[in-house]
Amino acid sequence: MTEGHVKFVEKLKQENGGGIWLVGGGHINTLLFNADLIDEIRLFIMPIVIPGGIEIFEGLPDERHLLLKDKTAYSSGVVELIYEVNKNKNK
Repeated sequence: MTEGHVKFVEKLKQENGGGIWLVGGGHINTLLFNADLIDEIRLFIMPIVIPGGIEIFEGLPDERHLLLKDKTAYSSGVVELIYEVNKNKNK
């Protein structure tokens, strides 16, 4: 998709089915986050430092509090963090 992301996800969330898995770049993440369309954020921390990469959020995401729901440390050194997104902006 190159445009209409917010309307597409709004329509998709109204359909029956399971969750929506978004693997996007910082721009798409910020668009959907600011439109209150992201319910959960899963972060994977990798045991390597690299000099570049893709930003989680690009531009100015709205300020939100996140609630840690779960965490898992894997034997490979990877750590998974699962956060619930508070839908109340600035709270």
